[in-house]
Amino acid sequence: MEKTANYVLTCRDHYDIYVLTGARRVQVAEFSPEDQITFMQQYFQICERPDLDKPAVETIYHDLDRRGLSDLLKHPLLLTLACITKADTPGVELRGSADLIESALNALAFRWDQQKGGSREQTTPLNGAQRQTILRKLAYSFEIESVPERRAVGVVRAELERFGFPDIEPLDVLRELAQFYGVFVQIKDKWGFVHRPIHDYLAAQHAVRNGLFAQQLVNDSFVLDSRTAYAAVLADHATEALLKILKMNDEQGVVRTVEEVLLNEPSFDSLKVWRAMVQFTSRQQTQYEFDGWRLKCELRNQFITAGSSRFLQDAIRMGCNEPNKFADILVAYAMAELKRRNVVLRADAYAALLKRFDNKRMTIQVMGYHPLSELPHEPLPEESTSTSKKSH
Repeated sequence: MEKTANYVLTCRDHYDIYVLTGARRVQVAEFSPEDQITFMQQYFQICERPDLDKPAVETIYHDLDRRGLSDLLKHPLLLTLACITKADTPGVELRGSADLIESALNALAFRWDQQKGGSREQTTPLNGAQRQTILRKLAYSFEIESVPERRAVGVVRAELERFGFPDIEPLDVLRELAQFYGVFVQIKDKWGFVHRPIHDYLAAQHAVRNGLFAQQLVNDSFVLDSRTAYAAVLADHATEALLKILKMNDEQGVVRTVEEVLLNEPSFDSLKVWRAMVQFTSRQQTQYEFDGWRLKCELRNQFITAGSSRFLQDAIRMGCNEPNKFADILVAYAMAELKRRNVVLRADAYAALLKRFDNKRMTIQVMGYHPLSELPHEPLPEESTSTSKKSH
């Protein structure tokens, strides 16, 4: 009796499949927003995370979408990486797109196959570092997603000559990049990046590694976009970049770029950047009312809520120690965001609030209503002393 079986052979796009005749070929479609939310919900159920129910998943998805990462999450592998990050770090928000993209690039690279015990057939003698260098140069060279093949070939040929491989066919390298990474691929008669965030991140890597970003800062020739934001994050210290960005007059561009920088939580001089933020806010359209009992304020475009919880605590302290109308507005948003995150105020931050407004019964009205007396905070020295006396 003849036995038969069904087999499924999977591979990435951009591979030529030989020999197989008569086999049915199918392609996995991109995940729709509904697919993404359903996938995330089921993943967290498997991980036994009841706290990450459908409303929580929808909140995570809309946050990622707001930061321009929804395009990445159409890819099942990258969506899985986001889920792993969230499931493995309870209580930590998915905030840094740079880390997610770096993880994605690592997963899409050759090491992903190595972890699975497989390997890919190379068509060129290039090593992994050289392939990634070419990928970064391609990203930096083109502002748009896809370009004519001749332009992509020209960039690759120049890099091959620099590596000492003038005889390698550039098109072979482009095909190999498509097979190994799947992020720069042939699109009809053109070549281009399939994910804009990865495109910008790779371009920023090239700019930082080759000193181009530092020169842009010196010449004020940078553009207020994701590339600049990623470059600021990838630099050793984001202080200079943030100070330069905050001096620009394009309000929406500044807000969008600084928000992306803050979401990735780079290191920077908090006091210098805070003062630059206050100065920038003074040039914005604001609403401010304070009568001693209620502070009501509004900022048309704001970025401070994208900061880390530690920076927001520092911002409250710094803003209350150097008070003015615009510092008050930023302090109010920082306080409201910490409350939204259910973060307990540090004793020094809460003490600074009380000293600045001198009325524990007052209310801050921004992103809701927040009586100072009801803000969760670490015990103040006098509160600890009072509690100790009552216990005796």
